[in-house]
Amino acid sequence: MIKIEDLASILQYSKENITDIPIFVQPDSTILGITGIDIWRTSLKISLVSSPTGGKANFELQKYVSSIFDIPMEEVLLISGHKSRKKIIRVNLSSKIILSKLEEIMNNNGSN
Repeated sequence: MIKIEDLASILQYSKENITDIPIFVQPDSTILGITGIDIWRTSLKISLVSSPTGGKANFELQKYVSSIFDIPMEEVLLISGHKSRKKIIRVNLSSKIILSKLEEIMNNNGSN
């Protein structure tokens, strides 16, 4: 079971209703979804089906993050890591909302 403290430890905060989420992506996967927390990299781990060529994985990541938080894709910005597996996504939501949703998803999926 994922603890809210573990999730909170990876989030980076910018302003009141803006939160930066460090993400470590695994492109070319057979599944799309959150696979856990990488405490060592202080990142949320997300598997992507798309390949990393031509920005396909970045687009899929933005689309996936917007869908899990139920916000428009324009409110999910890739602010660093465009050509890296380690990325930072900026989401126009408070950290409280993000933590609540991530905890729910990860505990339902049995991620660790």
